[in-house]
This record gives sequence, C-alpha cells and structure tokens, in this order.
Amino acid sequence: MENTLFEKNHPVAQELIASLNLECRHQREYLRLIEEEKQALQSLKTYNIQECSARREAVICDIKKEQENRIRLLKGMLKKITTNRPELRITAIAERVFHPDDSRKVNEICSILKDLITLTKRKTHELESIVSFSMNLISGSLSVILSQSQVQTPLYNAIGKVAQASKSNVSGNRQMSRLA
Repeated sequence: MENTLFEKNHPVAQELIASLNLECRHQREYLRLIEEEKQALQSLKTYNIQECSARREAVICDIKKEQENRIRLLKGMLKKITTNRPELRITAIAERVFHPDDSRKVNEICSILKDLITLTKRKTHELESIVSFSMNLISGSLSVILSQSQVQTPLYNAIGKVAQASKSNVSGNRQMSRLA
C-alpha cells in the first residue's frame, strides 16, 4: 500500500467527491435547461424562454459555489504537500494525498465532469447561435415592416435629379389630425 496523506474514505476525500458529484448534477441540469430553452425558442414561447434563462442563471450560481468550495478544499490540501512544484490539477493532487481507491473515484468523476463541461460549452454555443439568428431575423423583419410603413415622396435636388424622401405614416397621420 502506498504512503498517502489521507487514509481511505477520509472526510476531505469524501467532501471533494461529493462536491464533484454535485457539480456534475448541476452541469446536467444546465444541459437540460439549454435544451428546454432551445425548444421554447423554436416554438416561440417567450415566457418559457425567460423562465429557462432565469433558471440557467441560478444553476450557474450553484456551479460557481461548488467550484469555490472545491478550490477551498484543494488549497487546504496544497498546504499539506511539501514539494517545490505543487500540481494544481485535481487529479494530480488526489493521486498524491488520497488513498488509491479515493483517488480513482476522484479521477473517474473528474473525467465525467470534464466531458459534461465540454458538452455544456458546445450546447451553450449552439444556443447562443440560435438566439443570435433569432435576433437578426426579428431585426430584419422589423426593418422590412418599418420601411413598408413609410411614404415615398419624390424629391428634386438643385440639379434636377430625383431622389426618394421617406416619411413615416405615423408622423404624417399625426400632422393630418392636427390640421383637421
């Protein structure tokens, strides 16, 4: 058996494993909310979009809390390691201070968490692309609507060339109502 800083099932190891598992759950929830928000965008359910966005923000806060908790745990372990080059990766620290069984659990969970974070980044980018496309589509539609609601009036310049001057129907109707 290797000489490790913490014995098997040490509370610090268990706390780190629990923290990593909780962050995995938060990442899975975040992925579920991204998919839910994409569905809401595609079906134009604005209330659901806002609700999903708010819930995603809350999950991000939960993820951040777990990361801060993990950093606190790791800093405590780093203080106990007396080498010139302390490794900052969770898996390397776990290999140096935990029992091999606990270290293996940490490595497995870290691998799962890494995959979840990679997937989350990809899905978030997809959602941002959909939102950007939707915003551009709305902006273009509004431009078309506004341009169609303007009255085109021929305007002659000083050398006799014709140009088009636009005037909104809305302001023209207001002026007409003042004259009446």
